Amino acid sequence: MISFIVFYLGILDLKLSKSKNMLLFILNVAFLLFTYKSKVYLFNIVILSCVLWGTITPLLTSNKNILSLSIVVSLLSVYIFTLLNIHIPLFTIVFYPVYLLGVIIKNLWLDKSLGKFFINLICILISLFVLIVFEFKVKDFDLINNIMYLKLSSLDAKTAVYLTFTNLFIILLLFSIFYLLFNFTGIFEYNKFYNSHYDKHLETFKKDFSTFLSFALINGIPIFISEFLLRGHLKPTLKSFFYHQTLFNIIFLAGIYLTLISLFGKYLSTFILSVISLLLVFANYIKIKFFNEPFFPWEMYLIKNALLISKQYINIKIILGLSALLLTLIFILLKYKKNIKKIFKIKPKIAALPIALTVVIPNFTIVNSSKFLSELNMGKSWYVGKQEMLANGFFVQNYLYLTEMKKYLNNKPKGYSKNNMLEIDKDLSIEKLHSESNIEKPNVIVIMSESFWDPTQLNGVSFNKDITQNLRKYKKGEIISPVFGGGTANTEFEALTGFSMYYINPGIIPYNVYLRRNTPSIASVFKENGYQTTAIHPNVGDFYNRTSVYKYFGFDEFIDIKGFDENSEKKGPHISDEKTVEKILSLLNRDNNPKFIFAVTMQNHDPYYGNYENLEVEAKSDNLDEIESSILSNFGQGIYDADKSLGQIINALSKTNKPTLLYFFGDHLPRLGYPKGLLDIYNNCSFFEGASVLNKDLRLYKTPFVTWSNYKNMQPINQLISPAQIAFEILTDSEVKYPNYFNILKEIRAKYPIMHNNLKEKVNSEDEIVKKYEMIQYDLLFGKQYLNSIK
Repeated sequence: MISFIVFYLGILDLKLSKSKNMLLFILNVAFLLFTYKSKVYLFNIVILSCVLWGTITPLLTSNKNILSLSIVVSLLSVYIFTLLNIHIPLFTIVFYPVYLLGVIIKNLWLDKSLGKFFINLICILISLFVLIVFEFKVKDFDLINNIMYLKLSSLDAKTAVYLTFTNLFIILLLFSIFYLLFNFTGIFEYNKFYNSHYDKHLETFKKDFSTFLSFALINGIPIFISEFLLRGHLKPTLKSFFYHQTLFNIIFLAGIYLTLISLFGKYLSTFILSVISLLLVFANYIKIKFFNEPFFPWEMYLIKNALLISKQYINIKIILGLSALLLTLIFILLKYKKNIKKIFKIKPKIAALPIALTVVIPNFTIVNSSKFLSELNMGKSWYVGKQEMLANGFFVQNYLYLTEMKKYLNNKPKGYSKNNMLEIDKDLSIEKLHSESNIEKPNVIVIMSESFWDPTQLNGVSFNKDITQNLRKYKKGEIISPVFGGGTANTEFEALTGFSMYYINPGIIPYNVYLRRNTPSIASVFKENGYQTTAIHPNVGDFYNRTSVYKYFGFDEFIDIKGFDENSEKKGPHISDEKTVEKILSLLNRDNNPKFIFAVTMQNHDPYYGNYENLEVEAKSDNLDEIESSILSNFGQGIYDADKSLGQIINALSKTNKPTLLYFFGDHLPRLGYPKGLLDIYNNCSFFEGASVLNKDLRLYKTPFVTWSNYKNMQPINQLISPAQIAFEILTDSEVKYPNYFNILKEIRAKYPIMHNNLKEKVNSEDEIVKKYEMIQYDLLFGKQYLNSIK
């Protein structure tokens, strides 16, 4: 309602004498100062604003860009002041374009065509719909109060984004309503011949509208296409334009576009932005279509492989489409070469630079601030992939990737070449034991248990049950996990490949970031030895990109959550460890072929609060409050069940005549705090007290390791080892034939049994054996896989 009042005040254009204006101004300022601390009154602000607007408008109307400039200033004031958390009345600045629109629009005689009638009617409906949706969408701050701009409340980045777009749709709504009232009701009568400024106003208004429309389309179309590409359907794509993440991506892209225009001019900037957007969209289309994941900037190293792989996807339709596109481009270049030359002329608009910087600086402040990103429910995460891009938006996420490009790139080690790799392989060639054809190949089972760790190590804590009975009985050693509290896939990566996270930057999960081609693992080794290879993880298969990665590793089969009954096989929020073990046993009994089974359990995943309806395990400690005791009880229940599942599978395997090897270990220590704290319970129970810095770090990553067999004695491991060493243990215990490069693990273990990003002082990076290990890993992960071709 206030918007309409201001709009029609502009139409009426009340002209008061200078003395009356000054008197009203003084009275309202005095009243405002008197009441400001208690309440800002709308009537007072409206009168004060009208006095100011009525005074400055005649001085500014000679500027042909006054309307567009006032809108820009209005939008920027909301955006900047909200981000800066400044609580001042912005009514006078924000509503000035509404008033000015009324002043200018009354001088325009608009065409009464039916087409324009329907266009404006659609604009009214869209604007009302958007404004209503914004009000219901954002319930965590008072949108209606903030729209009044008397005193901004609940200030955060989300407020700034929504209010900026709210302003735009208010202006669109007012213009469209006035158009219908002016031209189709006869409420306002105006003769254009009485206004000498009519032609100037009309030309300026059309130019402003055309400029804004083209600017909106150039920013909006790439956003729409990218969102459609990620979501796959029109309805969720349209719905995404009401999400603050998508709206911020529009503002983010608009700031970049404005900066380009100020430096290079409109035509060249449009060309640059369009080409970059087109290339990004095309790259993502290819990746999503064939791999169901977005394109990552660091995948440039895979371009050659991608070209080779793409041959199998090329068909006659693609060839004809690309040919038609190429011919069209050639025709345009020849037909309009004179006009095209204009595009590449640099025509900077320096006057627009301050406005561009006013948008760009806060935008880049937001994307480089964890606080602001958190307010927008955005941010960097471990789960690199489609979901992360959906959460942050296409263009913001690509920027976040680019800012950490160095972190994702793996430089070629010095001396890497085919000859050197062949020499390394020769040096690592030793006489290896392996099963002869007359000796039955053993089944090999590897279980990586979610957050498996012994909480009885906490000081001053007691449990009402023996929750680690089987662990104590069968434990053979301990591993130093590369991660704490999460990032399960990195422990898995080391154990399956024998590679080390030491050579990969912290925060990166190779499953998500790098693995895009066949990569040797112990699964592929067992497969080459005639084994059936199966991976089991009772969670969504695409999580950590496992559906694809397990294929690259050489697994014949992957059983994810779809292979379980979610209605009957859960304990707490996840599939129970008991049912996971039953699945393993059923696979072993399927036939007599030797099997390699790798299982990752899910039951004991955090958070550990209210997971179970009936807890069998109760943790007690004077050092913990009620919530912390409940968290530890829930975690203890998961450990109790995991320990029982360990006993369950050993008991079942001990009754079979089929030779079997079993490996069981925890992926990492749990986060123990509320609601997802990291170290609260550890600290309250003095878990790290008295430990040196190094030993404290070791405690943070140390998880138990169990080995068992029904046909041979399994020797204890009397030193702490990295999970990568598990791969070598499995290969040598099973006596299968394996590639020579795995022998590097034996040499590494003799000097550096632990290789860890957070324990780098334990490794001499200049040691030749460390360099050799790095070169092997580079060759098989990123290089030309010379070692994989050696038979």
